[in-house]
Amino acid sequence: AAALRLLLGSEEAVAEADAAYEACLRRRGRGAEAAAAQAADAAGRRTAELLLRQRLGELHAARQRGAMARPAAGRLSVDAA
Repeated sequence: AAALRLLLGSEEAVAEADAAYEACLRRRGRGAEAAAAQAADAAGRRTAELLLRQRLGELHAARQRGAMARPAAGRLSVDAA
């Protein structure tokens, strides 16, 4: 939840929210600020969730690479002995 809150303020999420806000106003016209704000919130949240999934995937891949490297390092030291 904390990571998602941080990512909501990321450059990418803010840019998507701004773009959604402007697009909604263009479609519905001025006076639709409430709908535009809802669209912006939803777009920012979707972007933050996507960023979180990407970063968690990168973390998972890095952990797998580390786990694969550890046994290999252990075998090398055993073989050398």
